[in-house]
Amino acid sequence: MSDTGRRVLLTHGKNCYYFAFAQGRTIVVDDQAVLDQLQTIVNEKTKLKLDKLEPSLNLETSGLDSLARINLVMEIEDHFGFELTDSEAASITTVADLISQIKAKTAG
Repeated sequence: MSDTGRRVLLTHGKNCYYFAFAQGRTIVVDDQAVLDQLQTIVNEKTKLKLDKLEPSLNLETSGLDSLARINLVMEIEDHFGFELTDSEAASITTVADLISQIKAKTAG
C-alpha cells in the first residue's frame, strides 16, 4: 500500500474487520467483512431474507431468478465501486464466488 494509504480496524460487536484505504478506494482485506456486507445487500435488495449468509449458498438454486441475480451483481458493483465483465459475472454461482470477485476487484 502506498504511503498515502491507511489501514483501519473496525469493530462491530464481537467482530473485527480490517479495511485499507488508498487513493480514495476501499480495499477489503477480510472475508468476514465482505460476507457481512453481502448479507446486508442480499437482505435489502433481494427477496431472500437470510439470518446468516453462507459462502456455500448457490445463487442459482437459492430462489433468485436470473434477473434478480443480475440486479444483485449490479448492486454489489455499485456498493464496492467496481465493474465485472460479463464473463466474470456469469462465472458467479455461489456466495464464495462473489467474495473472491470482490476481493480480486478491490485489491490494491
